Amino acid sequence: MASKSNSFGLDVRLSALVQLGRALQHLAEQTNSSVLAEARAANAWFTETEVRRALRHWATCLSMPQLQKWIAPYTPLSPKKALRVGILMAGNIPLVGLHDLICVFIAGHQALIKPSTRDTALMNWAVAHLTSDLPTETTAITSPQYLRQIEAFIGTGTDATAHQLRHYFAHTPHLIRGHKTSAALLTGNENDATLQALGHDLFAYYGQGCRSVTQLWLPEGFDLQRLVHGWQAFAEPLKAHNAYAHNYAYQRAIALMNQEAHIDTGFVLLKEKKSLSSFVEAPTSVVMYRFYSNHRSLRHWLRAHSNRLQCVVGTPPDAKADSQAIHWVSIGCAQYPHLHEYADGQDTLRFLQQIPE
Repeated sequence: MASKSNSFGLDVRLSALVQLGRALQHLAEQTNSSVLAEARAANAWFTETEVRRALRHWATCLSMPQLQKWIAPYTPLSPKKALRVGILMAGNIPLVGLHDLICVFIAGHQALIKPSTRDTALMNWAVAHLTSDLPTETTAITSPQYLRQIEAFIGTGTDATAHQLRHYFAHTPHLIRGHKTSAALLTGNENDATLQALGHDLFAYYGQGCRSVTQLWLPEGFDLQRLVHGWQAFAEPLKAHNAYAHNYAYQRAIALMNQEAHIDTGFVLLKEKKSLSSFVEAPTSVVMYRFYSNHRSLRHWLRAHSNRLQCVVGTPPDAKADSQAIHWVSIGCAQYPHLHEYADGQDTLRFLQQIPE
């Protein structure tokens, strides 16, 4: 079902992405935007603050220098035939499916997208601006009712959804991602500004992203009040958000009824997990923490659960912990990935290049 390569070349595709970046920046600066209002109406987590955060980040990524640096290892990006690539998008944070879309677009293939119902307004707006200067007859990006007759598939969802997708697309080249979370490692030498920056890794997008930190590793003797103090700037916005406040109240009630040991900060619950081997999912408004006295237990935990971590915030404690299985990022940077930082460590552009034409 492959068709002829897109009638526009790499330079045109790059220019279109740069134009999209400028449009995203312009939207981020608008007041009383109907697009942002529509996005919020469909998804309570998409407040103007968080949507603007995503818009500004993508505007920064979609500059010509950033794009050229990203694609340099992959050139030439001129397939003989444009393949029909289906994309099933998530909707947990604003424009979370945009990276997959621009990968297919810059690779010269046709993107058949299924935006999440929770992120339709922003994604449709982005597609309209991305294709606005392309030939009117282009089929570079379409939104069919069903993803049929596709030659490759990229999908993101829950672990259960990912399992079903792998079965359904077993005979189609696919890149499928399930649920992940992120962790942070502190040394105890962090200053107050660094701990506040860590708050962005936890609370940006209200903790709904796979790069949101929900697991903390702290050195023995670390004063937890330093975290509470460093995160105070996030307290009022979190408490003012109805969905987050409801989650917090619910988790607090459950902890009290079950007599679970916890620290109640007034806006997030901190729960200690003494087991240095287990992995416990943290629901919205809850952060798990563990104390460590040596790097051995830390390395063991990271190795055992690397497949459940999108990234680890902090500095690798030693060369053994700095493995390719773990994606390390600086404190305060978890929610601002570069174009080359692929979800789940799966190189989307390389995947697209290796599909048989």
